[in-house]
Amino acid sequence: MIKELTDENFQHVIDNSELPVLVVWRANLCAPSRQINPALEQIDALFNQHVNVYKIDIDENPKATKEMSVRGIPTLLLFKNGQVHAEKSGSLPLKSLKEWLDATL
Repeated sequence: MIKELTDENFQHVIDNSELPVLVVWRANLCAPSRQINPALEQIDALFNQHVNVYKIDIDENPKATKEMSVRGIPTLLLFKNGQVHAEKSGSLPLKSLKEWLDATL
């Protein structure tokens, strides 16, 4: 199950994770955000030993959204050692997400 981030715990999780962190910025009312959920659940299961997957709602967490300059949703940021390592946007299918993570991890 994908874990939730908030403005309050965002920086702590990013800075203290031993594994890379994939954060998905989303909104409950956004159709593409809902469409990507099944693929993200599969990514979470497939990569659970290699990456921590989190989601963050842009409407409920404007501080982290602004700090990361997220302009569209869904936006996926992959963090390594507390820094953005790679970025993707849009509702991507599982195959594309898997290929992207395989290439960037």
